[in-house]
Amino acid sequence: MCWEHYKNFSFDEFNKNYNQYIEELERVINATDDGDLRTDFSHAKDLLTEAEETNDIKPLINVHRIFHDLDVKFNKYSTSDYFGITQYGEKH
Repeated sequence: MCWEHYKNFSFDEFNKNYNQYIEELERVINATDDGDLRTDFSHAKDLLTEAEETNDIKPLINVHRIFHDLDVKFNKYSTSDYFGITQYGEKH
């Protein structure tokens, strides 16, 4: 999704893999004890569902931003491109 790759995005491919994405997120949500991470992963799951129902790219861009921010905060990276849209990032 980053660097304008969303312009070539295929909803056919996304929709084909949608159930797998949801199942993986459910596993992650159920596996974490951190409430903030659970909130962020649940938000990502909701956005995936919205994208699947509407074929709108904007929710998927936000899913990408959630995972980007979690990657930065959880792994303690330094970066200039941080979106600030996660509960985990705001509290840790």
